[in-house]
Amino acid sequence: MMELNRASALNRARSAELDRVYNSASWKIGRFVMIPVRILRKIIN
Repeated sequence: MMELNRASALNRARSAELDRVYNSASWKIGRFVMIPVRILRKIIN
């Protein structure tokens, strides 16, 4: 049971960290910049 609680706590911590990353300005800017690159890759390939 103790192991399950520890795993659950780790998953919550990782989820919270990912939420902070996805909400950060640098993540949003990077995603915005990469959209045309992805489109060009699809056109070329």
